[in-house]
Amino acid sequence: MFDVVVSGKLTKDPEIKELENGTVICNFVISNYDYHREKTNFVRCTAYGKIAENLKKNKGKGDTLVVSGKGRLEEEEYKEKRIYYFSVTVNEIVYLKSSQEKKDDLNDQFEEVNEI
Repeated sequence: MFDVVVSGKLTKDPEIKELENGTVICNFVISNYDYHREKTNFVRCTAYGKIAENLKKNKGKGDTLVVSGKGRLEEEEYKEKRIYYFSVTVNEIVYLKSSQEKKDDLNDQFEEVNEI
């Protein structure tokens, strides 16, 4: 495993579950576009505890975030083929503003200027 920082958009709303021992876990996927290779990358992420709970409460499909944690290359059998994918065990999440939130901020700033 190695330290990684990955930014991207949530591919669907995060789902949270509680394990038998009481640990809260959230598995989610973020996507980002690689302009050099002209393809979209998908990164499987797993968050635990408060990080998982906060993600579920605060973000949904299409929202942009930055995750940092321990990364690793994994493999599994899929449709009779061996596939490889990148996954991250999340230590920290930084929530970035969505396009709509940025527009709202600009509108608020514009309204403040007009009020002066």
